[in-house]
Amino acid sequence: HNSHSSPQRRDNFCFRKMNLLGKNGCCAVGRQPTRASRQHRKRLTKTVRVTAAATDESDDTLSWVGPTDETIARLASQAAGRPGGAVKFTGVHHVAIIVSNLERALDFYCGILGMEQAQGRNHPKLPYRGAWLYWGPEMLHIMELPNPDPTDLASRPTHGGRDRHVCLGVESVSVLTDLLDDFSIKYTASKSGRPAVFFRDFDANTIECVEIAPWR
Repeated sequence: HNSHSSPQRRDNFCFRKMNLLGKNGCCAVGRQPTRASRQHRKRLTKTVRVTAAATDESDDTLSWVGPTDETIARLASQAAGRPGGAVKFTGVHHVAIIVSNLERALDFYCGILGMEQAQGRNHPKLPYRGAWLYWGPEMLHIMELPNPDPTDLASRPTHGGRDRHVCLGVESVSVLTDLLDDFSIKYTASKSGRPAVFFRDFDANTIECVEIAPWR
């Protein structure tokens, strides 16, 4: 690949190889782009954007930005008929969260909640600081990065169950709430009536804990 590919080449790639854009943002299988279609693609930057980083793989990088409902439905229909069958998922490997300060996050997750840090997991080539923690058989990846989401609580739902969150199983919710009370960490009970609570870390990431028997 040429790392300095022209806009026209990237347009050809988007239409020819990915076959994602057609009239009104629908899929166009095998359709070659015309000047009008290239202009139409530029107007659809809120749907699909081709990202051209200065790397050898720049032409193969596709960034989704809010595809239309019609496009999603068409892609789902195409995926259902693909040869080879469905992807067989084996479980959750890890969940990643963004924090503003790694040490403060480790004080929260390891110091207060008692999670165990996984040693030797930090990749030296990652361009940011981070840590891996065990929560049961799965892992939490803490990444010290600028946060695209608001971290002030006034901009987030009061109840964590209405926000993006991760749910963990615990042996006893009452043991957890006693701990949260001791450290003045606010939490709310699940609205479903389940023995579960929602609380946030120092960066407004929401954690749900539900009292449940081990399932692995």
